[in-house]
Amino acid sequence: MRTDPISDGNPPVARHATNPSPRPLRQVLKLIVVAVAVVVVSASGVAAYAAIDLGSTFSSHAVALEGQGSPPPDVGAISGGVNLFLAGTDVCEPAYASLFGGRCKGADALGERNDVNLLVHISDNPRRVTVISIPRDLVLATPSCKRPDGSVAPATAASMLNSTYGYGGLSCVVKTVSQLTGLTIPYAAKKIGRAHV
Repeated sequence: MRTDPISDGNPPVARHATNPSPRPLRQVLKLIVVAVAVVVVSASGVAAYAAIDLGSTFSSHAVALEGQGSPPPDVGAISGGVNLFLAGTDVCEPAYASLFGGRCKGADALGERNDVNLLVHISDNPRRVTVISIPRDLVLATPSCKRPDGSVAPATAASMLNSTYGYGGLSCVVKTVSQLTGLTIPYAAKKIGRAHV
């Protein structure tokens, strides 16, 4: 008599399919997707931190411009086009003065100069940023400016633009560039650098 292995009363033996061998291309693509996800999440975190840090830096180092009304709103709250002025200044710091020869000796060593002068316009529609660099050696008339200490710097008929910061600070540079261009410039910032040759 023939016995059928399935019907002989013994439970059936489980059969397993063989797993296909992993494909190298698929594994490489998975690694790339994971790496891209890590980079995107990391970049987002760094960008968020930088935005928060930048906002707090602006608030803590705010300087009132001559003729400016109420404190400026957050950048996101500005509607319409807006003009900004960015200055890069240099100063002869005693620790580095020996490295710059004549630039940091005599009368040239005194004060702070606005060597980089950028006028930035952010248009509203379409949203676009235009930047104009104004030469530091441009000779022009400067208006009278109120200095940070409250005194008044007299107007000049012809001065180099990079000496304007020494006359009356950032507000004086903005007032001079505003007079030159005919534009209202409600916001400004500066970055201090070390003297260079």
